[in-house]
Amino acid sequence: ITTEALAMAAQFHPAWRACTPTARKFHARNCYQVLGNDLKTPADFIVCWTPNGKQIGGTGQALRIAREYKIPVINFGSEDLLRSPMDELRKLVLGEGL
Repeated sequence: ITTEALAMAAQFHPAWRACTPTARKFHARNCYQVLGNDLKTPADFIVCWTPNGKQIGGTGQALRIAREYKIPVINFGSEDLLRSPMDELRKLVLGEGL
């Protein structure tokens, strides 16, 4: 985990000062998951599941980063998906967007 990833993670975490050093590394890891190994190559989209579609835990960290970088997210836990999550995923894979 680089100092760049740790600094980026700190920007997106609402309670960074309360995180242990290990938790900080886990949250920094999410930066790589969303923005690639160089922290400059955003994912095309994010597929996840969180309880009730909420931004919590490590996945919540990834979702905050994705929102900032305008990366589409399909959260299978979200109750407000108007269409089937599989339809949403198909559209993203085919490059049709959300």
